[in-house]
Amino acid sequence: MKTSCVILCGGSGERLWPISSKDEPKQFLQINKVSLIENAILRAKEIDSEIQIVFVCNLSSKEVIKKIAKKQKLKKPFFIIEPSRKDTGPAIIFATKLIEDKFGSTRVLVLPSDQFVKKINKFKYDFIKAEKKLDDESILIFGKKPDHPSTEFGYFKTQKNTNKVLEFKEKPKIKIAKRYFKNDIFFWNCGMFFFKSDYVLEAYQEHNRKNYFQIIKAYESSSLLRRELILDEASFKKIKSESFDYSLMEKIHNIKYQKISFDWSDIGNWNELKNHALKSHKKNYLNIVDGNTVLEDSERNIIFKNGSEKQFIILGVDNLIIAEKNNKFLISKRDNTHKIKNSLKKLENNSHLNSLGDEVHRPWGKYKTISLGKDFQVKVIEVHPGQSLSLQMHQKREEHWQVLDGKAEVYLDNKIYDLQKGEKIFIPKKSKHRLTNKSKNNLVLLETQFGSYLGEDDIKRFEDIYGRK
Repeated sequence: MKTSCVILCGGSGERLWPISSKDEPKQFLQINKVSLIENAILRAKEIDSEIQIVFVCNLSSKEVIKKIAKKQKLKKPFFIIEPSRKDTGPAIIFATKLIEDKFGSTRVLVLPSDQFVKKINKFKYDFIKAEKKLDDESILIFGKKPDHPSTEFGYFKTQKNTNKVLEFKEKPKIKIAKRYFKNDIFFWNCGMFFFKSDYVLEAYQEHNRKNYFQIIKAYESSSLLRRELILDEASFKKIKSESFDYSLMEKIHNIKYQKISFDWSDIGNWNELKNHALKSHKKNYLNIVDGNTVLEDSERNIIFKNGSEKQFIILGVDNLIIAEKNNKFLISKRDNTHKIKNSLKKLENNSHLNSLGDEVHRPWGKYKTISLGKDFQVKVIEVHPGQSLSLQMHQKREEHWQVLDGKAEVYLDNKIYDLQKGEKIFIPKKSKHRLTNKSKNNLVLLETQFGSYLGEDDIKRFEDIYGRK
């Protein structure tokens, strides 16, 4: 029986802010010139070079993932587009349902898109072992024997001298983590699942009947077009957000495990990134240094500037993380990074500050805010060939567009304008407008906004080819 693969692309990796965020999530972070999502694809292809892959992602990241899939020469992958994040439970059930409908009862391997495996060939070795353990009515998970007491991972407890999982443990406090570390029956939960599609659908229906039928309703209310299933937003909103572990794994008893033999990490925090991604960076008195930095009387720091040419002088400090990307800075004690997510919530009220310098992906292309001031904002917009923004209106801002490269077709209040490189057009407040690239090359546009409010939510959409409201 062949195996299909589900790659989950819903995380944001906010504990790695500012180099990972909602707009530029962790799965696109490169380690050894290969992004984490490519690492997942390569693992799936190691099993079968023609493996069928289903990506579960949001609309903004779809085009980026499609480019990566094309680069990796995937054979006609499917995409399930979620309107918002509902955690891993619904995502896995949507993908499993699609696989079952298209290919019948089959084996399914679920991989997160934001983990790092150093030696991919060893993954295949462990997968072959897992295949021999899996039966028709079980779920197999992959686990790593802890190499240190960690409070960052979930654990599972096993039955000694068997491959059976007894129970799952949430991320523990350090005292309990030390006890798990000393005991051979506890493993880190790697978040990778392996199962038969029909068994998981039946088991989920049995243990989560209400949510299962809401998922199926949303699935059947959605249309599959060109191998893309854009989930119906109205039905999707009624689905309860739950992890796969909580919604199913903790409710069934026939769970097996495969101990992994490869170097694995979820790159979930700065210390994990240091251990894997930053090994090649310059080391200076036990500091991990990226870029043009002078350190004196400082030890055990992580200085990461993501290729920025900004110059840092670090004097007399120890055990800090100092990171910068796109005018966003993190300065934290290395053992304090678990607080980053809560601190980010305080920034979310200022949407302009959050977007300045970020490369924000949209289904039609991407944009970057390059300048921001009182009542104005400047963006560079890139529209891919054949793509179009929504027919829209802004209540509180006007816009000035200038074509930097390519050709633009602009719809403005029932008139069509064709713009060449260097040409401009003015978009008044409350005017219906749309930008389209009908050429075979990327369209690059400079957009200057003026108004009392410049938030991304000042958009009233009338038509949208991507199904956005």
